[in-house]
Amino acid sequence: MTTPTSNPIARELNDFWQQTQSLVQQFQYEADLDTKFTVGMQDCANYFPGTNYQNRKQLVYNKILRMINMVGGYQADNRLQSVMIANENDPDMGETADMRTTVLNWCMDQDRTYHKMSDCFQGSNVCGQNLLSIWMDFREDPENGMIRTDRLPFSSYIMDPYWTKKDLSDCGRIWTRKYLTKQQ
Repeated sequence: MTTPTSNPIARELNDFWQQTQSLVQQFQYEADLDTKFTVGMQDCANYFPGTNYQNRKQLVYNKILRMINMVGGYQADNRLQSVMIANENDPDMGETADMRTTVLNWCMDQDRTYHKMSDCFQGSNVCGQNLLSIWMDFREDPENGMIRTDRLPFSSYIMDPYWTKKDLSDCGRIWTRKYLTKQQ
């Protein structure tokens, strides 16, 4: 059996987990609580000691979901299309940029990327953070592949907790996980 100290990749992942686990677990606990409140499980607070000690059913009005749906709906109604712009004033470059824009939008329509962006935005409204993963899918076209995107909810990744820039350029690591079926 391989131990984390004998495999360099496992050792690196183990070190990363040791450095970030306390901060990541705090975030994931709060994000999970926010998600439960949003979907209407406000009685999850009953699990805390001293609340609802007589085990009575509580009447709950979900005021959070309406606000989150309003913001997410506004984003979905007003999202803009991706456009490529030429760097130079050369008219040929503008035509090339238009063709690339057409190809980009075709790829994004094939994968429903704009909808996945809205799903990420909605998930971020709920718990504060979602990621959009871009990857190459070689299942249908083994030679060239297709560009695909996936939404990564807060529970499917661990990232460096000390990043400060919106584009994650100062994020040291992101560790993702995905469960696969036996056939995969």
